[in-house]
Amino acid sequence: MNISLQDKTILVTGGTGGLGQALVQTLSEEGAQVLFSYCSHEDRVADIEALGAKGYFLDLSNRNSVNKFSKQIVNEYSVIDGIIHNAAISRDHSILKLTEEEFDESLEVNLSSVFFLTRHLVPLLEKAKHPKIINMVSRVGVRGNFGQIAYTASKAGLISLTKSMALELGDKGIMVNSLTPGYVMTDMTGVLPEFVHDKAKSESYLNTISDAGEVARFVSYLMSDYVTKLSGQLFHYDTRRN
Repeated sequence: MNISLQDKTILVTGGTGGLGQALVQTLSEEGAQVLFSYCSHEDRVADIEALGAKGYFLDLSNRNSVNKFSKQIVNEYSVIDGIIHNAAISRDHSILKLTEEEFDESLEVNLSSVFFLTRHLVPLLEKAKHPKIINMVSRVGVRGNFGQIAYTASKAGLISLTKSMALELGDKGIMVNSLTPGYVMTDMTGVLPEFVHDKAKSESYLNTISDAGEVARFVSYLMSDYVTKLSGQLFHYDTRRN
């Protein structure tokens, strides 16, 4: 199977993170024109752009930044073939220690920005042949997790948002799906204690941790023209047991 994304323009949010970089690289290698947003790790932008991608600063916690970015994309591009909402933050505290600001910021970045950014870019998506949106979610959005009140709430909301968006945008031909990538070693998880990594492996059917490159290749397939009639689904690229 020769997956080609030639002539497709795809936006990836959070493109300088661990999974984000893998997504940008894989999609670029398959021939897509990749646009990526970043709000941190500015030192990585030049290397990622060397792949042929184009980076944009975007603060997803700031509504004005989202609106400004959206207008820029609408002005610069006539069509967008796909959006991968990958950016996320985690403010890990129990309910009694989590601040209101941390809770609000988590929902703004992980959930609200997906709604606003998508709404702004729907006119560009509906011009594509097989337009797609993929929301990167998490297994903990299904089952919850101790000490991740804000993160789990935002990801649970995003799973539900995916299904509603699929229903509402289906008549425009826009396919909307979500994907749990599994426990991937990224900037977010890399700072966690070793026992957390070991626990993730022990809960895996394969006693392993997900590979960002492999997840990116699966996403590349979903973004290809091999997939034209699939929407409203939650894919578990995740070997963790319930």
